[in-house]
Amino acid sequence: MGDPNLVLTKKEAKDFYQSPAASRPNSMMTVLNPLYDITPLEYITAVCCELAIIPVTSVPVIIREFHQDQMEQFQFEEESTNSSSSSPS
Repeated sequence: MGDPNLVLTKKEAKDFYQSPAASRPNSMMTVLNPLYDITPLEYITAVCCELAIIPVTSVPVIIREFHQDQMEQFQFEEESTNSSSSSPS
């Protein structure tokens, strides 16, 4: 959970807690700032990303390809650095 003060300003929080619903006896109302939530897979039909709108079943493939591209780029940069440092002066 995140800091609830990032959701409401102090004035907004004061107004919230002084509202009729919050001022009822035994009220357990509180401001929450969830940093993420967990949505069951059956409620997700697609994922929108930089590549396209992709079906949920394609997410692992995209992630695997992205990591492979990143590793290839890293290896290319490492080879370029090694070859330039090992070249005769």
